[in-house]
Amino acid sequence: MSLDAFRIPGGSLDGLISWFFGGDPFAGRPVERVDLSRLLSTESRQLLQRASEQAAAWGSPYLNVEHLLSAAASPTPPAGSSTRAAPTPTTWPAR
Repeated sequence: MSLDAFRIPGGSLDGLISWFFGGDPFAGRPVERVDLSRLLSTESRQLLQRASEQAAAWGSPYLNVEHLLSAAASPTPPAGSSTRAAPTPTTWPAR
C-alpha cells in the first residue's frame, strides 16, 4: 500500500513524519554552529586521536564505542596525561 492512500503530503516517509509531528520545528530559524572541539581537554583530544587510529587499523570508516574503549584501555597513556575525569569551570575556554 502506498502512502498516497493516506493523502500524506509528498507521499513519502519524510512527508508522513513531517505531517505527523507537525513539520520541521527548526524551519526558518538560523542554525548556530558550535565548535565542540574547543571544549575538549588535551587528554580528550589525544584519546580521540588514538581511537581514530584504532578505527583505521581495524578498517572501520567510523569511530565507534569499541574504538574509544580500546583507546581508553590502552596500557600506555600518553605522556603528561592527568587523571582528571572532566574539565572544571575554571578550565573552560572563554566564549
